[in-house]
Amino acid sequence: MATSIDDLVAMGDIDSLYEILVEEDDWMTQLDAAEGLAKLRDRRGLEFLISAEQSDDDEVKSVAKEILETPEIKRRQVLVYLGVGGFGAWPILATPGIPAERVATLREAFSKTMKDADFLAEAKKAGWEIRPTSGEDLQALAKEVIDQPPEVVEWLKKLLSK
Repeated sequence: MATSIDDLVAMGDIDSLYEILVEEDDWMTQLDAAEGLAKLRDRRGLEFLISAEQSDDDEVKSVAKEILETPEIKRRQVLVYLGVGGFGAWPILATPGIPAERVATLREAFSKTMKDADFLAEAKKAGWEIRPTSGEDLQALAKEVIDQPPEVVEWLKKLLSK
């Protein structure tokens, strides 16, 4: 392999790590790639590690468990599976059932405000950090947080019951 997994993680190369995860025959390399993905907050790495922890092979199970128990990976699990950070500090939400046209209008107004020079100047004067996330992106993140496989739901139940 020309580039090490550690180098791919340092470069943030999620695509290459995922390619290694699904195409590599060596389980240790797969686990290393999964750990790299987990470090980069890619849920596929965590899902692979959680699945490997259920393996019939005691060595695979042991290595996966060891990786999942490292503080960095545990923190990443919480960040990825609960969506912490992705929703931002002050998400703007609306109640369910709002007509699609109204949602589109609200999203367009928000987007324009986040690009408005006067608004940005005032925010800068106030010392506010403006890093908007689109409504479409927040909606996709919310769906990802909610739509989890059963093993992830069980893991979260265990985690949250402690």
